[in-house]
Amino acid sequence: MWPNAGRAFSVDMFSEWENNTVVTALSVLQKNVKGEEAARIIRLPHCIKVKTLEEARHHAGSASSIRFRPVQVCGHRNGVVVIQALCTDNHMQFIVANLQNGQYLANYVMKWTWDPFATECILSPDLTRFVMKPSIVYGSEALLTYEPPYLKEVRLIQFHSNPGLCKVEKMFRHPGCARYVLAFDPRYGHTRIAIGNIKERDHSRDMPAGNEDNEVIVILDLRKHQYIARSAVVTVQKLTYSPDGSFIATLAAAPCFHTGLHNFTSVHIHDSDSLDVILRIPCTDTYCVPLFPAALFPMFSECGTHLIVGCGRNIDIWGPVFGQEISLVEVYKLPVPINLQYMCRVAIRRMVIKSADLWKLSLPEKMVDYLMFGYFYE
Repeated sequence: MWPNAGRAFSVDMFSEWENNTVVTALSVLQKNVKGEEAARIIRLPHCIKVKTLEEARHHAGSASSIRFRPVQVCGHRNGVVVIQALCTDNHMQFIVANLQNGQYLANYVMKWTWDPFATECILSPDLTRFVMKPSIVYGSEALLTYEPPYLKEVRLIQFHSNPGLCKVEKMFRHPGCARYVLAFDPRYGHTRIAIGNIKERDHSRDMPAGNEDNEVIVILDLRKHQYIARSAVVTVQKLTYSPDGSFIATLAAAPCFHTGLHNFTSVHIHDSDSLDVILRIPCTDTYCVPLFPAALFPMFSECGTHLIVGCGRNIDIWGPVFGQEISLVEVYKLPVPINLQYMCRVAIRRMVIKSADLWKLSLPEKMVDYLMFGYFYE
């Protein structure tokens, strides 16, 4: 099961006959935080040839450094998923599909030369592009040490203008980009993105000597390829926008000397335009904790008025040895603008939680889009 946006997925691959032709299909099982499950079958076009699940498992098992599933969901947003699959001839395929109707959307093929590696794909709010980056969680230690060229690449991939086809729209080459955390600004479709843990040297040439390795958060305008805001020095594990794009919440991380465990010091709430810190919330007892479920927090409520922060407690492991675990959450109320339009949206979303139910209100499309925190363009 692959944790993704508060959900978990498992993917199986199988073949079936259709019009006297063997067709590859994917069975995607989705499980949300309430434990509710839903399965969807996605039939791939005849032109896509991928390994069967048994062959992929055998292929993956041949490399000891691989610690991820041969077919898995690596990105999810509003019912659209990106599925990463190991293939023959040292290729990986990234299949974009709509889980709501089982429709295949597009396919992107990428070649690897050393070992296959897991990726994270962040879909844009307008569901026309996704950013693909190597995942530090499931990458092998050898890969992260030697960093082959493709582990230094972040790719912006478009899949909307030509249905069924993907193309690399932009590519950024930064050492250490596997540690980046990224999120699209929901107000700007696919043109503005926040990047955490980027080195000072990777976004500015005018840094004083000795500051090149500092890690910061930046806002990047993808259309102009211009950095428009920069935070103070901070290392983060998670970065997420509020539904209306007004705030950015980050989970600040600190070094941990225990293998496989992490230290999380505080949650920062930033102004999404200037990246100024509006509020710092200490993380109670979140030292030496596993990545999950700690990295699921912070989370914004559906209407964007509250923030949920994970907290921990001390647990006895054995004798004098103790650790900590995520055991409870704290809910914080965020400042709400004194704006009638904004407050009406909050009131409606508190009553109508599911976005699909908004269409039952018989409102104009633009008003429904606003209630769904739809994006807008400058």
